[in-house]
Amino acid sequence: MARFLKALQGLQPLEPGENRQEESAAQPPEKTPPVQQDREQTKTIPKGAVAPQQTIVLDRDSQNEEAAPKEVPQPAPPVERKPDPQVEQQNELIKKLTQQLAVALKQRDTVAQEVQQVRESLLSRDKRHDEEIVKLRDKLDSHQESSHAIESELRSIESKLRDQLNQQQQFSQKLTLVEKQFNEQKHRAAEQMLRSASPPEAPKPGPLLPKSDRQSPSQKQFPTTEPIRLAMAEVGDQDTALQYAELSQQILGPVDFTALHESQVIFIANCIPGHSSGPLVLRMASWLSQQPCDVMMIDGAMRERWLTETFGLRASTGLFETVRRETYRQDGTYRDPNTGIALIPSGKSSFVLTTSEQDLSSLRDQLREILKSFPVVLIAGEGPDMSASWLMAKVATRTYLQADLGYVSPEEVQAAVECYRQVGIEPAGIIGARLDY
Repeated sequence: MARFLKALQGLQPLEPGENRQEESAAQPPEKTPPVQQDREQTKTIPKGAVAPQQTIVLDRDSQNEEAAPKEVPQPAPPVERKPDPQVEQQNELIKKLTQQLAVALKQRDTVAQEVQQVRESLLSRDKRHDEEIVKLRDKLDSHQESSHAIESELRSIESKLRDQLNQQQQFSQKLTLVEKQFNEQKHRAAEQMLRSASPPEAPKPGPLLPKSDRQSPSQKQFPTTEPIRLAMAEVGDQDTALQYAELSQQILGPVDFTALHESQVIFIANCIPGHSSGPLVLRMASWLSQQPCDVMMIDGAMRERWLTETFGLRASTGLFETVRRETYRQDGTYRDPNTGIALIPSGKSSFVLTTSEQDLSSLRDQLREILKSFPVVLIAGEGPDMSASWLMAKVATRTYLQADLGYVSPEEVQAAVECYRQVGIEPAGIIGARLDY
């Protein structure tokens, strides 16, 4: 086995030593040829043949003397021998194994080269994958930041929606309470109307405010009384009259208009900017004039000017000029002698009043003089975004906000209430009305 491995490693043929020993034992000894000829003969031995055994003879007598050259006998002719089939079989096997080994080595080199290519490809893919992983991580981080921002924004929106929902629930509760009170007052007013159908009792003695003379020719008359006639016709309806009776009781209280102990300055504003409470004030004044009660209307909606436009007094002096001391109050006051309804228009100026101390003091002085002749003063206002509305609320006895049904939302009503609270005015109530402008 060791010789076989040595043959595979060095690709050398096996040394036939053992065969030569066996053959020498079987053959008789031959004459020893010269060494040089033996070497030449050895060189000419064909591959696979067995070389003859070489013998060198020395003369015993010449051991103590100098060696003398002697004639070397000629070698015997080589004996032709048949090739050994076992050796040929081994040589063929070695040749096949050598060829297989060469093929295996070549395949090994090819496989190693392919493995190297695959390894390099995997390394390049790993690098690309690492870069893609880094990019994906960056995108993931940015997405996480965006998601956190969106979550915080959603939380803030949710909190705002909850606040609005709570405000809406509070508003609905208040509206339900108002409707309940309205129904109760409606029943009480109906009972009072039934009692009033019976002979009335004598009025209790009490201080009476001086009533103005409805036929006084010194006051200006309206250019047209058609708005008053239409309003009187509307409140003449039994259901409408009952509603305004309940509204009057809510605003002015259960008072006897023939014996008012205190004057009332009622400011009715609107919850929506750009809307005026003039129609509601005109209908309420028309109902009060039938009690009987003289009513003074003031058009405090200095931008909308609904009452001023309705009565055709746009070019007339009015509230603005009176407060700014540009004219006398009597020059800007109009009165209907048949109903006792009076009106101070907003004025012809394009400017508006402010909450300055000068305007506030002057308006209070003018109202003090008006209340000497009119027990009830109704001021028509507009949205909470006007400084004139804040001024009227400061001089009024009570402030009410008109919520036009179908036009205003609970959020707008709450915003209007907060707007007046910021200037130190607490609205006394909200009037829900469905009016045609």
